[in-house]
Amino acid sequence: MGKLKVKCIACGNDCREIDSKEEGESGGLCEACLIVSLVPLYRARQRREGNPDCFGKSNGYCDQLGCKYLEKCLSPKKPSSEKIENFLRQLSQLSKQLIAGSKPLANLV
Repeated sequence: MGKLKVKCIACGNDCREIDSKEEGESGGLCEACLIVSLVPLYRARQRREGNPDCFGKSNGYCDQLGCKYLEKCLSPKKPSSEKIENFLRQLSQLSKQLIAGSKPLANLV
């Protein structure tokens, strides 16, 4: 059997290949989209650890050498700061709509 390409469910790019014998994998997030989706979690952890909540805001430089997210934050695969901030704005808007009851959960998929 051959290899199957797995597409990112967020951006639609091919993110990896799997053996066609594998079951249960139909999609997922590429590394860049996964990092974007984890930004709120990383920033909350940075605050809890006493670091600035700056994950994804740097442009290739960071002086927080003790931060455990430094390598991921400076990764060349990390999406642009603009893409991260846009995602966070969309997430905030969606959260407000869900809280207000104007967006049923069934429509999110």
